[in-house]
Amino acid sequence: MDTNNDISVGIQIVQLLFDDQGDPIDYLYLDVNSTFADFLGWAKEEIVGKKATDFSSSFDPGWFLKYGEIGKSGKNDRSEMFSEYHGCWFDVLVLPLGEHSKFAILHTDSRERKRMEQALRTLEEKYNSLFQSMDQGAIALELYDREGNPVGKRFVEGLGTLQAIYTEQKNAEEALKKSEERYRAFVRTSVDVVYHMSGDWSQMHALEGKKILEDGQPSDRSWMQKYIPADDHPFIAEMIHTAIMNKSFLDLEHRIFKVDGSIGWIHSRAVPMFNADGDIVEWFGTASDITKKRQAEDALRQSEERYRALFDNTEYGFALEKPLFDENGNVRDVRFLELNPAFQKQTGYQAKDFLGKTALEVIPHVGPEWIADFDKAFRSGQPVESVYYGSETKRWYAKTIFPFPGGLLAEQFMDITEHKRIEEEVRESEKKASALVAKLEATSANKNEFLRILSHELRNPLAAITAGLSVLEVSNDQTRNEKAMKIMRRQSNQLCKLVNDLLDITRIDQNKIKLENERIILNEVAKNALEDIKPRFEKKGVLLCEKIHARPIRLNADPIRITQCIANLLHNALKFTAPGGTVWISLKEEKEHAVISIRDNGIGISPEIISQLFEPFAQADRSLHRNEDGGLGLGLSIVKSIAQMYDGSVTASSDGLGKGSLFTMCLPLNDGDVDTLTNAVSEST
Repeated sequence: MDTNNDISVGIQIVQLLFDDQGDPIDYLYLDVNSTFADFLGWAKEEIVGKKATDFSSSFDPGWFLKYGEIGKSGKNDRSEMFSEYHGCWFDVLVLPLGEHSKFAILHTDSRERKRMEQALRTLEEKYNSLFQSMDQGAIALELYDREGNPVGKRFVEGLGTLQAIYTEQKNAEEALKKSEERYRAFVRTSVDVVYHMSGDWSQMHALEGKKILEDGQPSDRSWMQKYIPADDHPFIAEMIHTAIMNKSFLDLEHRIFKVDGSIGWIHSRAVPMFNADGDIVEWFGTASDITKKRQAEDALRQSEERYRALFDNTEYGFALEKPLFDENGNVRDVRFLELNPAFQKQTGYQAKDFLGKTALEVIPHVGPEWIADFDKAFRSGQPVESVYYGSETKRWYAKTIFPFPGGLLAEQFMDITEHKRIEEEVRESEKKASALVAKLEATSANKNEFLRILSHELRNPLAAITAGLSVLEVSNDQTRNEKAMKIMRRQSNQLCKLVNDLLDITRIDQNKIKLENERIILNEVAKNALEDIKPRFEKKGVLLCEKIHARPIRLNADPIRITQCIANLLHNALKFTAPGGTVWISLKEEKEHAVISIRDNGIGISPEIISQLFEPFAQADRSLHRNEDGGLGLGLSIVKSIAQMYDGSVTASSDGLGKGSLFTMCLPLNDGDVDTLTNAVSEST
């Protein structure tokens, strides 16, 4: 702000500072002119930014309270103040600057006027005392009767002293006259309009319009019709009547016809003048053009209405807060002044829980960084954005703190819990998508490997069958022909198994596999599967051990598919167990499930491929080379699919390569009669 540094009036622009109870306790210098700086005895840059009490600890706190009242009323105030700091009197004019905590304060040195007034009082006292006792000189006074005829002379003592007093009085009166002229000039430059009215306001004696109003004519009885819109006549007449009856000061704002014909607003103040009997004989008044002020107030009111509509209807939570400061001028807390409905909706709190209270009173666990955001916004004058989690509400909020007119702070926030949830879901979806892409890529690679294996597995039996047919065509050797037939039969069976596995996995993928369920005893199905596969174990030199409960375990299932599952698991164990190794199979009842466990001491499984074992086409080449038993790697996938069709499961575990493996299939027991035979166990090797 640019204050005029060439005038003789000291000017300071200040902002009131308040305590926790909202009472003014000091003010901060925002700007001063050089005249005020000279009054204070400091350089301007040494004053701006400091408090009044930094320069005088004896500052009367009553002045802070007075400034606070002036701020609330929004009206100018003029008074005299004695400054102990300077030892003199000042005329003080306080002008609110629109915000109830900011003011312009104008100081005018009134020492000269005070000195003249005191000199005049002293002279009057001397004059009165001298007329009571004069000790030198003489003066001849003409004496007249009631009709004005001279009747003689009387000589009065003390002529020299009286003449000196007369001269001194004339000098004082002249000085006072000049002082009054300067004061009247100051009044005329301080207000826009000056007027003079009769005691009953029926006539306007004079009006100096200052190009705002048309200058008045003497003894004008139509002044109200000339200057004031008709709609305002009753109100103004009532205010004048009240002031006359109460013999009081008249102070009001009203509309007027301006000199250009437009309608404006003035702030009029009039003082009654009394005769010796206490009757009002005339009024002296001044008026200031407040048209722009009223226009600004109307614009402000409309703005406040728009603000209120936005405040009440926005989906953003909004809080208006008053900053509270520590001894170093830093924001240490805020007091809630106003909350909008969205604030209450998004937090679940009621306005009564917050209004008038500080943030630390209602949310004592907030961290120092939260208060630091308020201090940063207040000092920088810029918005401060952040995201925080409300531990009380268990929700996420996006928050913006920004300066608000009147030295306040505003806090705007939005509940972004749903947004956070969606972000988390997107992240999870991205992870799943990445995993799916990797899985698809692995599946594609597995399918390519599967096709390679399929070609190999089909070529071998077909080549053997073709060779056998050639032998049969040319050979009459019975022994040789029987051997060729045996090879062809074995290779045909292998070929059928490959085709059946392919058909099964296709049916499972298309959900077309058909289960022929019936009441079965799982113990018998398991033993039959063991009898079918035992020759393979004996041929390879792998020991097969069984541990099957004697008590019947009944299921409602397809015996062919259950046999297929057990056989596939046993075949997998045999394939990856070296000659001389052992495979154990057990069947038991556990927690309403039938549990089939197949354990081996073969080559084991590396941790990174366990999760892929039951995927189609993912044959685990655990020995790092193809096993001579071959296979398409579909067996375990078929086991998993059939188990799931019965709401069961199959799992694999291993302590690592070279440490064997364990496969466990669980099938839920069906409701039915439970055999109460002894829980004997049949063991054989």
